[in-house]
Amino acid sequence: MSSAMKRVLALDFDGVIWDSVGECFVMARRVYTEMYGLPCSDLEAAFRRGRWLVRTGGDFLLVLQLAMADPEGDLTHFSKAQFEQLQVTKAAECQAFSQEFYALREKTRDEHWKEWISFQQPYPLLLQQFAPLQALFDQVVVCTTKDTKSAQLLLQSAGLDLPIYGKELALHKGDQIKALCEQHGVEPAQIFFIDDLVENLDQVRPSGAACGLAAWGYNTAAERDRARAEGYPVLEVFSLAQDLKSMLVEQCPSPG
Repeated sequence: MSSAMKRVLALDFDGVIWDSVGECFVMARRVYTEMYGLPCSDLEAAFRRGRWLVRTGGDFLLVLQLAMADPEGDLTHFSKAQFEQLQVTKAAECQAFSQEFYALREKTRDEHWKEWISFQQPYPLLLQQFAPLQALFDQVVVCTTKDTKSAQLLLQSAGLDLPIYGKELALHKGDQIKALCEQHGVEPAQIFFIDDLVENLDQVRPSGAACGLAAWGYNTAAERDRARAEGYPVLEVFSLAQDLKSMLVEQCPSPG
């Protein structure tokens, strides 16, 4: 098949293929304890409510601190603009936390695999969609801000072997899509990109790739409304393959 006829599905990893919020909480809490002392004990529910704010490891420090300040608070309604201001004012602190977070993740993954993988799991309904998705697209790839090795090992544990564009390549999803196009010899218009964060869709849309929001991932009702307002389809996992099949005629070149 010529490259002009190919269709490529690009999936984010955390919040699309994999539910890793439990692992993120355990790693972040352990790093926080090592750096600052033991945080409040019952923070996981608040942490989960703030997961949608996070893009990279340093952001987990901010979510933990917000959860500690108000363990019963609903971070699903926290101001994104205010969070971005915290990222700026606490940039050095977040950077230090990020380094320790990723180092602990790597150490736990490599030395305590069974424990590490027990904190996380793939989305079962997404796995059920993989066969029809792979029949629909010529290639399925992963675009993620996770490190490539962790994503690869986790995919393998679920019986999947996919090309991965990870954080070592770029943190900007638009740059990952550019690399995907170069390596696979396709144009952005031949790609459908799915992420659970609207800001990542905003990074990719200028490339010309079609984009959709994963409703089952780490986002809020307000973010899903924002996606719709910006013209992104909000996708449900149980009907993903069928919905994409309906969109491909309009949004991607057809091999027919």
